[in-house]
Amino acid sequence: MLHDPRQAIARILSDRHHRTPRMVPLAILLVWGIALCPPGLAQYGPPVGDTDYDESNAFVFLRDEVTYIDVTMDPADLQAILNDPHSNDYKVCSIRFHNSATDEIVANVGIRPRGNYSRRWKKFNWKLDFNVLVPGRKFHGLEEFNVNADSPDPSISRSMIALDMHRAMGVPAARSHHVYLTINDGTQVEGVYVQVEQVDDEFVQAWFGNKTGDLYKCRQPTMNFVADLRYIAPGLPETYRDYANGEVYQEQINNADFIAFAAFVDFVNNTDLATFAAGIGDYLNVDGFLRAMAVDAIVGNWDGYWLNANNYYLYQNLDAGGRFEFIPWDLENSFGMNFFDYPLPGVTNWVTRDYDGWGDGGGGSSGGSLPPLIDRLLQVPEYNNALLRYVREAIEGPAGLAAHTDNVDKIQALLAPLAFMGSWGGSNNDFGYTNYSTLVSFDYPATFDSEHRPATWGLRSFIRWRAIYVRDYYPLSTRHARLFVNEVVADNETVLQDEAGEFEDYVEIYNDESFTVDLSGMYLSDYAGDPRAWAFPPGTTIPSKGFVLVWCDEDVGQGPLHTTFKLSKAGEGVWLFDDDADFNQLLDDFPFPALSDDEAFGRFPDGCGVAAVLNAPSPEATNAGSSAGFVLTLDGACPGRVDVYASGATPGEWVAFIAANGPGSFVIPSGPWAGTVLGLDGTARLYKTKSADVNGTARISGVLPESLCGLIWLQALDLNNGATSNVLNF
Repeated sequence: MLHDPRQAIARILSDRHHRTPRMVPLAILLVWGIALCPPGLAQYGPPVGDTDYDESNAFVFLRDEVTYIDVTMDPADLQAILNDPHSNDYKVCSIRFHNSATDEIVANVGIRPRGNYSRRWKKFNWKLDFNVLVPGRKFHGLEEFNVNADSPDPSISRSMIALDMHRAMGVPAARSHHVYLTINDGTQVEGVYVQVEQVDDEFVQAWFGNKTGDLYKCRQPTMNFVADLRYIAPGLPETYRDYANGEVYQEQINNADFIAFAAFVDFVNNTDLATFAAGIGDYLNVDGFLRAMAVDAIVGNWDGYWLNANNYYLYQNLDAGGRFEFIPWDLENSFGMNFFDYPLPGVTNWVTRDYDGWGDGGGGSSGGSLPPLIDRLLQVPEYNNALLRYVREAIEGPAGLAAHTDNVDKIQALLAPLAFMGSWGGSNNDFGYTNYSTLVSFDYPATFDSEHRPATWGLRSFIRWRAIYVRDYYPLSTRHARLFVNEVVADNETVLQDEAGEFEDYVEIYNDESFTVDLSGMYLSDYAGDPRAWAFPPGTTIPSKGFVLVWCDEDVGQGPLHTTFKLSKAGEGVWLFDDDADFNQLLDDFPFPALSDDEAFGRFPDGCGVAAVLNAPSPEATNAGSSAGFVLTLDGACPGRVDVYASGATPGEWVAFIAANGPGSFVIPSGPWAGTVLGLDGTARLYKTKSADVNGTARISGVLPESLCGLIWLQALDLNNGATSNVLNF
């Protein structure tokens, strides 16, 4: 057993490797200091247990490959569509859908153009409908395909990555994947498209667990009309149903009477600010809406609600008291996309677009004011602070902008041999794009180029510089008390009895502050859309670094800390919301998987790190690690603040953190662990040793600059038993 880390250092790596000139010292790379673990909040996690959603994940939305869709139809019908792409008349076709999961032919499919302004492009969007000719039919859980051209985007990936960011931030958003579409012999239509999931009754069923509410599609049909949610006199339901001949607000499921919609618009526009602030949470899932606005601000999506009052859905979630849920769509105008002096006069540099005034001057502005919903929320300090918090999370958090650079790399490699080939190459395309245009579009322009339009930034370049600008110039939010859902047992058979002597499911809350926190009036919920499911009773406090246990059994009469809901051992989530005075802002969320009898799912270390199945339940006590073994995990992302944890080490013993410039098979040359193979290359050198705590966790913290993102590989070695962790790249 080694107790002196200096002896361990000498024995782990030879001096030759310590002095390898290629390795930049980590002391220079990282500005080490005290760093808080970001909570990594989310609203809704990806749907779990929905059969159709799971099936389409398995067979359709395969992101690591391009799926091929071969359409066969009457040549005369195809020519009729090409002659009049503004027609919504379906023609009959059959399709062959093939990828690594399936190869199928489906007959009697409806095909037509789709979209709004996009229909003016040579390469426009298509809709394939499986049940318009065969009612009730689905293709692997989907009723239709939206095959989008994303014509102005040379990378054919901006909408996809923006949708990914929304989902990663807990915002319900469509899935997407690349397809290679060929119609007939391909001479008229052949090339790469993005197939985007339809927001419909199946979508809301998967995300919200119900599909009987009203679903409103809100869009800008022409430059004269926008979906800004402004009050239109006399404000009757039919006023909005018939506005612009029903083109702006369209109900998609129930042929609804617009009563709920009209009441929502009236409340947003015609209440005083105090009433609005206190009551908007009864009409709208505000947290989800603010998350969506944060993503729009980060990626420069000027064609959403905040700036152009366009491209979103509102779903009346009946399982959440009828609150509206905000769902974004059509996000290709992001990451530096600019059309010619539209939507703002002149060419806008979306990298340097500031927080104050972000949405000014767009199609949704009127009389100097923003669209009313975002305008009024920004006037409420608590909501403005929440939006600032989510903006930071969308940059620095585990789901933030930098975390999607891997996404960009994979897409570029995937499209390299295919993009703007077939019938959409060279002068035949709207902007003369070629395969080379796609290859360079990920990095070029490397800086703002007002003459390079419609995309004034390369995709990767935008991500890099936008993250830096927001981090350096955007306002900071004030933070809430650091309270965490810390442990869940969803099927308590023998772990712990409640006051009535019963074994009930429980949730443990942890206070990571240095002071006692009053939980009175805060809320716990098992559904993201219901922030007031169960309130902590008056006088409930939680001490510094302490715990409070809540029984989830629907037996509120058995004691003050018994909730109105139970937990599902099949997996769901727990959400902690602030009190009414702070408008029920989300403090923490905790999705958990299917759990067995007496199995605990929790964070380790407490209030931070990574959640996993624990070695054993530990109600009202420190979590004691995970059965996952010796694991290196990362909170945060580069560039920005990171916390690195080595969990599952020998308690109280030394852990070595070893860094390199790349992955490989470096063999430790001498010492007690000579011959141990690390997953690092020959530049491997010891950065730091840390003693594991009583739970077997060692931690290092710091801030990584953008210039080093992707250039550091890190692995941990338990100096007591020689165990090696996984390798992290950040």
